[in-house]
Amino acid sequence: MRIYQALIIEDSPLFVELIKGELARIPFFDEPTVATTTAEAKQALKQKQFDLLLVDIELGGESSLSLFSPNGNFIPKIAITSHADYAVQCYDLGFSDYLLKPFTSERFMRAINMSMGIQINKAIYTAKDFIFLKAGRQYQRFSLNEIDYIEGYGIYSKLYSNQQITIVNESLASLVERLPDNQFMRVHKSFLVNIGNVTSYGHNQLYIGQLKVPIGQSYKQKFESFFQLFYHDVFPVREKVE
Repeated sequence: MRIYQALIIEDSPLFVELIKGELARIPFFDEPTVATTTAEAKQALKQKQFDLLLVDIELGGESSLSLFSPNGNFIPKIAITSHADYAVQCYDLGFSDYLLKPFTSERFMRAINMSMGIQINKAIYTAKDFIFLKAGRQYQRFSLNEIDYIEGYGIYSKLYSNQQITIVNESLASLVERLPDNQFMRVHKSFLVNIGNVTSYGHNQLYIGQLKVPIGQSYKQKFESFFQLFYHDVFPVREKVE
């Protein structure tokens, strides 16, 4: 199996770790090189041959686009930025895709497929056990196993984890799409629960320890069918409350 070399050009430590985490899920990528300035990127490009560049555009007052020209050596490049207004310039410079922060794992996988001319499916793309979510102006990392449940809060959501509540800048519908459906289940129009953390359930509600979550009537049959199928083998449900 060929091992690919990637260069991450990014000045945010959080997004460096996020991108490295996504690449680590693809078995044929080596540990990536990281450049946080255009000078570091120039030096890295001189010293090593790369198969893929993952490029943030604004680097502490500098533009990483100064590194590239329309007639330069072709290396697959993916722009990863918070700004939508560089898209045309990036495509003129030969970028193969343009990701806006924050991006989903599925969108990242499609960008790799398009840029590298390889097919990565979900069986190859190994599971991760964390997610980065924006809370206020900062992105925070949350362990999936430690998220107990999420409550819709208008265009935001309340995330309950480790006996703490964090308001994140995503709707419940968006989180339903982003979180793995073999671990998180919508049990009410306003609630998404980590089914592996459920400790008991009854007719119209479930418990995660002392936390109580309602079960909506339209979600009840799916929820109970799931637990009847996996009750003894998978999930640590200790009792059924009548």
